[in-house]
Amino acid sequence: MSGGPGAQHTSSSAAAAAAASGAYHREGDEDPQLFCGVDLDRVFAYRTFKVVNIQDRWLGLLYWSIVTMIILYFAIFNLWKQGRHQFQEPGNGFIVAKVKGKSIDAANPQRAFDISDLRFPEIEASGVFIASKIMVQRGQQVGDCVDFTDPCPCRPPATCDEATKHCKGANWCPTINEATADKSSDMEITKVKGLDKLVLDLQAGIAFPNIGNYLFVASIPEFRNITLAGLLNKTHSSLTIDAVSDTGVLLGVTFLWDCDVTMKCEPYDVKVERLDRDFNASTTEQIGTQSGGFTQKRAHHYRDSGSKTDRRDAYFMRGIRILVDSQGIGRKVALTLIVIQIGACMALLRTATLAADFLMLYLYPKKRRDLYYKCKVVESEDYSDLRDRLNLVKTQAPEKLALLRRRNRALRRGEDRGAEELVPAAGAAVKLSLGSGGRGGPSSIGMR
Repeated sequence: MSGGPGAQHTSSSAAAAAAASGAYHREGDEDPQLFCGVDLDRVFAYRTFKVVNIQDRWLGLLYWSIVTMIILYFAIFNLWKQGRHQFQEPGNGFIVAKVKGKSIDAANPQRAFDISDLRFPEIEASGVFIASKIMVQRGQQVGDCVDFTDPCPCRPPATCDEATKHCKGANWCPTINEATADKSSDMEITKVKGLDKLVLDLQAGIAFPNIGNYLFVASIPEFRNITLAGLLNKTHSSLTIDAVSDTGVLLGVTFLWDCDVTMKCEPYDVKVERLDRDFNASTTEQIGTQSGGFTQKRAHHYRDSGSKTDRRDAYFMRGIRILVDSQGIGRKVALTLIVIQIGACMALLRTATLAADFLMLYLYPKKRRDLYYKCKVVESEDYSDLRDRLNLVKTQAPEKLALLRRRNRALRRGEDRGAEELVPAAGAAVKLSLGSGGRGGPSSIGMR
């Protein structure tokens, strides 16, 4: 009993010191690991969400349906179809077009044509031209005549010819144009026969310099040795040489690529389309008659040895113009884009929770809404009201301090009755026949 007061005083001091220093003891960790007086377990504490399991099949079906749709959207559309997890770059394509074979003059089988006669220009970066009908206007010289390529109104000093509605002035005479070239009596016309046996060698490649040092070359045997007739047959209207030899034709051949640059790649498709047709035409006959054809022009200049005048031979060549292109997309998997897609998917999954919560808290009948609200939401105390009470306590503190001082003075003078009136509940003023211990001495400890 004699050691009680000291023990009580020591325990109270220790508790006060612990509270003042901010230290605390947790179950199983009576000796917290401190670093510079700081409990690292408290500083780096992990906080996680508390989950409420609502046993409602409709909420579960709604939630998992939305989750499934979001995952399928990212897996099928974003990753598989769009390749959003890969770097993508349009490629730089290149082509090489070669022509092999010979043809003859339809009117004079003894006259042969090789590639030097039929192809102009001989080297072209974007394709190839093969003449099927050659028209030559020989001996043109500069004079005053009608220019059938320049309709009225005219620029001075040219004048408008009322008969033809074209401009008349200084030109190479006689003038010709694409529409009337094969109708002129002075025109030499040569039709080429046997073009369907010419062999084309179309080589295509593509590179993607911004996502790696990769170069891919197509190895499609069909287009390495394909006849001109076979290429025309691949168009939508299945053209033939006889159908286009008089007017010419403009074809487009496109090698299409979709490459993962870390793997071997080949064109996934080769498109062959006619580019000069009237796109308002619907039938095969309309396509054949309403096409623009293709005409190549060139001239050979010389001086007449007799008259010493400048002359030229004008060549109009109708034929098959083939434009070859190589284009596509290169892809390369990137870890950064994968992380971005995963993050976007996880963020979008939050909408499933929002939809289920909206149904649970706003669309269900009121009784169920109230029950689910109690499960999901924990109402906190009104801490603003607690702040008001603390302010009231601080305001009344001086009055209580004055009452305590008056009580202590009354006790020292032995005015127990007056003290009882001032503080009726004061334990020190109650007669317990325990002597001075009634005011907190050792005897009061023994009564506890």
